[in-house]
Amino acid sequence: MRAVVLIDSLAGGGAQRVTAALCRDLVSDRYAVTLATLNADDVDFFDPGAGVERARLGAAPARSFAGKSLVNIQRLRRLRALLKAKDPAIVIAMMTPCAVLSLVANLGLRARTLVCERNFPGRKRIGAAWSLLRKIFYRLADGHVAQTREGADWIIRHTRARNVHIVPNPVLWPLPVRDPVRDPSNWVGRHRFFVLAVGTKWHQKGFDLLIKAFASIAVRFPEWDLVVLGVEHDGAGALRRFADAEGLGSRLILPGLAGNVGEWYQGAGVFVLSSRYEGFPNVLLEAMATGCACVAVDCDTGPRDIIEDGVSGRLVAAGDTAALAGAIAELIEDAGKRARFGRAALSVRERFDETRIMAKWRGAIESVLPNTSRRRKQSCR
Repeated sequence: MRAVVLIDSLAGGGAQRVTAALCRDLVSDRYAVTLATLNADDVDFFDPGAGVERARLGAAPARSFAGKSLVNIQRLRRLRALLKAKDPAIVIAMMTPCAVLSLVANLGLRARTLVCERNFPGRKRIGAAWSLLRKIFYRLADGHVAQTREGADWIIRHTRARNVHIVPNPVLWPLPVRDPVRDPSNWVGRHRFFVLAVGTKWHQKGFDLLIKAFASIAVRFPEWDLVVLGVEHDGAGALRRFADAEGLGSRLILPGLAGNVGEWYQGAGVFVLSSRYEGFPNVLLEAMATGCACVAVDCDTGPRDIIEDGVSGRLVAAGDTAALAGAIAELIEDAGKRARFGRAALSVRERFDETRIMAKWRGAIESVLPNTSRRRKQSCR
């Protein structure tokens, strides 16, 4: 049986990592998988695995509303042509633009559709046009995947979605290593400690808030630095300006994207998730699976489903920079507490084991397939 999976790109990011893992699992479950991406030139950071056919819809992003509209019409035509050519049993679309495009492209075709939100939709800004299109078209989907109960409730309430499944992100353990490899010892000085944050989207991840929080306690801990891994180009420039304004200077370290993130988790004294909003934060799962002592902002959504405050890490109120600074200082000052939190954090390896989570994905997928398709698939095993 054939599946088409659609996402914007396979560049770095949590949704992209999960999409690659889902493709590998579908292949192992004897699906013929085509992974289609919207963007033309992005280099794949994540490997969807052998046996996955790649299709690039080949439209370069545009800046103006008119340009974006033309690009999306082009993407829509190419996606519909792909669906006609492949005639999949199911289309799985990641995030709102891909979901809307897949639902429109599939009109009059026979594929079943499963659309997946990868952030809390009540907080992620997607623009008035995509918001309206989501409200109109989501009810046409045969099934939906949200990462938390809050996310599922929002989708049902705002789009009249049906057949909504809650599937958290898995933690991949051991963490894979890929290019580019950046050796922490080349970035952090000997005999120095560091607080670590990881992500590619600096505003969503609240790295400006983290810089402010760390700067407020930096004078108390002169042997500690702040490392933000994953932000590059214009984002790195913005963070550098924030750091300079707060007087951090060279104590903010920006290595860029790293394929050996596990080494950075292992070397960190404290990991911080400072996000304004999330879906189900992969980086928090990864840090905890590595045994890192973690501080997380209790944003919508995900952290409260992962951390038990005071047992496996610290949760602090969203929007409270002083509380965030205080929790970081608390762990910097108490090596014993860091060790206790790190040991307790290892439980995520079992709670969010990839095999367990992929079984939930299979349940969501099978819920949208007609019984005849399920029997046909089972007969070829």
